[in-house]
Amino acid sequence: MPRTNRTPPSGGVMRSNSKSDATGNPTPQSPDNIAQRSKRPRAECSPASDLSQFREEIKNMLAEWKSDQDNVLTKLVSELSDLKAQNVKIQKSYLEIEKSIEFMSSKYEEFFKQIIEFEKERKELKDYILNLETKIQDLQNKSRPSVLEIRNVPKKDDETLQDLINVVCKVGKTVKMDISPTELRDIYRAPGKPDTNSAIIADFTSVITKSQYLSNVRQYNKERAPSEKLTSGQVGLPDSLVILKSDYSDIETQILNLRDDCAVGWDKISARIIKASRATLVPPIAYICNLAVDSGVFPDAFKKAIVHPIHKAGDRGSIDNYRPISVLPALSKILERILNNTLVNYMNKNSIISDKQFGFRSGRSTEDAVIALTSSIVQHIDKKRKCLAVFLDLSKAFDSVSIPLLVEKIEQAGVRGVDIYCDYLNGRKQVSQIESLTSDEEGISYGVPQGSILGPTLFQLYINQLCNLQLSNSEIFTYADDTAIVIHGTDWSELKESAEISLRRLNISLP
Repeated sequence: MPRTNRTPPSGGVMRSNSKSDATGNPTPQSPDNIAQRSKRPRAECSPASDLSQFREEIKNMLAEWKSDQDNVLTKLVSELSDLKAQNVKIQKSYLEIEKSIEFMSSKYEEFFKQIIEFEKERKELKDYILNLETKIQDLQNKSRPSVLEIRNVPKKDDETLQDLINVVCKVGKTVKMDISPTELRDIYRAPGKPDTNSAIIADFTSVITKSQYLSNVRQYNKERAPSEKLTSGQVGLPDSLVILKSDYSDIETQILNLRDDCAVGWDKISARIIKASRATLVPPIAYICNLAVDSGVFPDAFKKAIVHPIHKAGDRGSIDNYRPISVLPALSKILERILNNTLVNYMNKNSIISDKQFGFRSGRSTEDAVIALTSSIVQHIDKKRKCLAVFLDLSKAFDSVSIPLLVEKIEQAGVRGVDIYCDYLNGRKQVSQIESLTSDEEGISYGVPQGSILGPTLFQLYINQLCNLQLSNSEIFTYADDTAIVIHGTDWSELKESAEISLRRLNISLP
């Protein structure tokens, strides 16, 4: 390939207007066909100036950061100050609210006390009015010798005048004295508390008729055993427990039945003093007992007991080694025995208590319970059946009785309208005494009274449902708070299953 010659530009050599970076040195001459340019001078740099510039930049950056942080901190301080002020206000408000609550609480307690006092005053006024009405009625009855009271007759919900006349006529027929409605001048119910069987007031047309009627009633009761005395059931009225009015002979009999060796209660009146003074004391005691039955109120003075701790054995410093002995006034036992006899006769007549109960029952003892238990076991063994006996002891059974539940059981037994049994259980008090030292008085809200006449009978009624349980392949025997369950089966597997079921049901049914 032929070589091409390039024609150089006209006008001589092309030169750059920029100066060379190297100062003070002449620009070397270049050939005519080479273009040359002059370089711009570069600023001089050194490590010291770079470090100084870096420091300034860091310093400025830190100053800006400090300024930003100062602004943030100032803002936070301001906000904290506001929060602190708000907290102070909240604390003041809380203190004011707390003071208000304390004030309201004090006022509430004051109002509550006032309400209790008003309720107490209202009850006292109501009782006072009822007492006045009773006294007025008594005065009216005494002023009319032809008036007769028939007490503890069940009251119907829609009772009419004819119903009251029928009561008088039925009682007369029972005691062999026919009474015609024309022989009654007036008849009505005496005023009394709601839901109570107040007395029927019968005003005969002649004193002679009234006296003969009353004489026949007394003669009827005198000729019969306590369980056969005149009751509402015997005159064709709804069967329920009726407490008859006690005469002087009944009270004297109860006084003579008091034990001479009994400890005296808080009133310091012994049974011997009462017996020795019975000729004088019988009338007021009879009045107290009849008034208690009529009003349904057991006297508070008869509810106070003294508890003497008697050491059994072991360490005298342990309270578990002491048996509490409760002592009640001797006078209270007179009224208790009247109430107890009436309740026992009623339960025996209506077969309320199970035959499997052997404690606190006339004509039954521990020997009878053992014989019944062993006879049951022998019968099952003779039939080639497996037999198992489980013995239970209810801890502090008398002290753990629920009073509301016991009251419910009393009503279920047919003791309706007779409030004295309920009042007997409530409002009781006791003190503990060791030699000459006596504790403060404390109220009792659980249990039946220890050392009482009526307590064991009420406990018997309370625990009666256990004996009536229908358990598969099982029998229950009880003596007071001791319970035995005899379980039988064809083999040990069936026996084990029956025992578990019976104990489970028994545990659920325990009151």
